Parts: sequence; structure tokens; C-alpha cells
Amino acid sequence: LSLPISYIRRLNGYVDPSGPRPLMFTFIDNLNEKEETLLYAWKEAWHAAGWDTKVLTLEDAEKHAHFKERDLALRAENMRLGNDEVLSFHRYMAMAYAGGGWMSDWDVYPLNPLKNGGHLTSLPNEGRFTLYERLGDGKGVVPSIISGTAKEYNRIAALLQESAVEYGSKATNWSDLNALCDLRAKNPEAFASEDAVVPGRSVLTGIPDHLVLDTENWGKDCLITSGKLAVHFTPVILKGKYLREGVTKALASS
Repeated sequence: LSLPISYIRRLNGYVDPSGPRPLMFTFIDNLNEKEETLLYAWKEAWHAAGWDTKVLTLEDAEKHAHFKERDLALRAENMRLGNDEVLSFHRYMAMAYAGGGWMSDWDVYPLNPLKNGGHLTSLPNEGRFTLYERLGDGKGVVPSIISGTAKEYNRIAALLQESAVEYGSKATNWSDLNALCDLRAKNPEAFASEDAVVPGRSVLTGIPDHLVLDTENWGKDCLITSGKLAVHFTPVILKGKYLREGVTKALASS
């Protein structure tokens, strides 16, 4: 993925060169060559927006006090979780061990600056665990960008572990997304959520593989991206298989 120069310049315009840079984490394990290219683009975009970036791996999660027992439980013979699902739960322990803060998926790109910066001293909602992408129905959530203190990541990691143990032996592909949606349905006050991330499929032009990150096309989607913190391009979207939302029914399952 090659980021348009105009997009980088737009992000640069938000940055105070004299101010401290907040830190955005991501969690990754075993990337292929194509994914390494996407990770580089993720780093480039967030750096242009004024952030430093750091990649956490399974090794960081392994340093958590409860890693061994939780990993054994999720990989037990009766569990139907794949390695990707297990890692999706482990990343919260990695963030807790790292001290908390901001974490995003590596296919999430910044759009607009935070109102109060992104530093640990000024985390939104007083450091409460917060998700920034909601599903279209407004009921579900997507953990594409998250913020919270280390204490909050520890709290959520324990709750998600309980969900994984409960449903992991019954449902295939039970991930942190499923667990978070289930947790919110049972207890709407379990964590905070905001509608601050726009799905990537909503900001595609009619040309496959063309992402509206270029100011030449920005006006077409300014209403969609206005005030949004970031855009979330899933792997399917990044491969250019889908056009603008509404053009094909396949978007509903992307």
C-alpha cells in the first residue's frame, strides 16, 4: 500500500513539532511479506499524524503474570479456537504489561487529530477502557482502536478470558470481537465506546484498490470522514475486492 503524498501532508498539518509525541501500539505475530508492507504504511501514517509507534508481539504477552495459565486454557483439547483467535485475547495482556495506552489494528489509518492529544496523562474517559468503532447497528463494537490504563486492560483481559473459556469450546472462531460484543450486550456499562472510526468500505471510490486518502478525492467523502479519528481498512478491503458501500451486497459480509 502506497500512501498518497497529499494524505501525508494533510496529517503533517495537524502536528505540533514542538510538542511530545503520543504512542500508538499494535499487536502482531508472524507477518508475511505483504503484511510487512502494510505494517510499514501503518507506521508511516501514524508517524505523519504526530504519533510514535511500537509493535507488540506474543513475547510481550508472555511476560504477563497470568499468561501461562490463560494460554493453556485457550489451547486445551476441548477448545475450538484457532491460533489467530487465541492471539486476539493475548494482546490485552501485552498492552497491560506495556503500561496501557492506545492500541490499534495495523490496518487502521489516522484521519483527524485527537482533541486532547494521545498521552497517558490525558486518556479519554479518565483512562477507562474505550473502543472507538461501532458496528452499523450501534449495538456491536469493533476493537480496531482502543485506549485505557494498564489496570483497565488487565480488567478487560480477565473478562475476555472468561468469555473465551465459556464459548471457545462451543463456537468456532470465537475472537475478542465476539467476546466484547457479548460482554457489552450483557453489561452495557462494562466499557466505554465511541463512534470515531469509519469502516474502510465506506470511503472507497468506484475504482478498486483506490483509497480515499488523497485530497483530490477527499471532498467526495468529507461528510463520511468529518470528525472521525481514523479509518479501518480490513484485509479484505485492502486487497481491493469491494467498491463503495451499497454497490454490491458482498459488502455486508466484509
